[in-house]
Amino acid sequence: MRPTPKPVVSLRLLFHLPLHSYCRSVSLPHTANDSAAEEVPLAIRSVRVTGVARRAHGANWTMAGQDGGQSIPVDRGSLFVFSDTLIALAPKQAASSLAIPLRRDQAQFLANCAAISHAADLSGAMSSLRYITDAQGRPREILVPTLTERLAGYRFWPQHGIAVGSRVYLFYLGILHHNQTDPWGFTEEGAGLAVLDTETGDCRRIWLNDDWRLWPALPVECHCGVQLLREADTVYIFSSRRGYPGYQAFLARVDQDRIEDPLAYEFFTGAGWSSEIFDSVPLTECSSEYSVTFNTYLGRYLMVYADAMSKTLMLRTAPNPWGPFSKPVIGGGLPHQAHANLVSVCFQHPQFSDDRGRSIILSYSQPQFVQNTFVSITFE
Repeated sequence: MRPTPKPVVSLRLLFHLPLHSYCRSVSLPHTANDSAAEEVPLAIRSVRVTGVARRAHGANWTMAGQDGGQSIPVDRGSLFVFSDTLIALAPKQAASSLAIPLRRDQAQFLANCAAISHAADLSGAMSSLRYITDAQGRPREILVPTLTERLAGYRFWPQHGIAVGSRVYLFYLGILHHNQTDPWGFTEEGAGLAVLDTETGDCRRIWLNDDWRLWPALPVECHCGVQLLREADTVYIFSSRRGYPGYQAFLARVDQDRIEDPLAYEFFTGAGWSSEIFDSVPLTECSSEYSVTFNTYLGRYLMVYADAMSKTLMLRTAPNPWGPFSKPVIGGGLPHQAHANLVSVCFQHPQFSDDRGRSIILSYSQPQFVQNTFVSITFE
């Protein structure tokens, strides 16, 4: 187990509580970050669980559960991308009577899928998802392996992306499953880039010299594109890599019009930018998946992630996308199922924030296809 960062505030971590017992605000004291990294302290007024994602369903299917849930603003709505997804092959009324775990003939497993919603709040959006579907009207994979890749055991997990007109440039991870009987029997095999047409649902994986990986020389455990930010015509690409003892965050940038060209990227070196990827230096410690947005209310960039093993919500702030980032502020323990050995993929959804970002909304996942949980944070 990775050591937990030293708390900067004393909080009672709410482990193993049922979700319904954590639906009220939890008052937190004002907290100050590292003065060397920033001068203005980050003060949290409340953290509360606001609900759990409803199970989507169609005429011949019902959502059993899914991981992920990053959202990408698109024209008049949001695109949601998910990784491992389990669908019961039955309508909602009949699915409740199916034994858990589902038999193979009762379920369909997807490595990834995507949906669009035009709702103005996260709960409403997750309750009104319009999935990209197959000929039977069921959700389908958008990142499709070739026949050779599928036979070898590859599947692909979406990361984050940006919209350019009706197209979404989407980073993804390649996963190679070695042991089909073990849910953890896989290795990470690198990161790629794809282009999704939100109007047709067509998705094109970008190949370079017969290789889907954008930077084949990178260590395979690098998670490229966990968060993308666009400022004017520049796109900032946040990534993570396993370090010791935890993960470390890295940053690249590219002109929006050249996002498909890996030679056009520049990488933050601590003193500036370099076209050489191995000049990169870490920004700060993080988790494998995290999100960074500019929070107008705070006037700073806000990084949010879940420490997977301690199941703790963490926040950092910085004056620039490249930092310097503050010491972590602990937002409290994340309620979880008793069997959950970790929580993960904790993401901000800034398009659903209130009062210019004074109140933000997050989602996070748990293993074994537990539906996403929503958390609201309000700052002083």
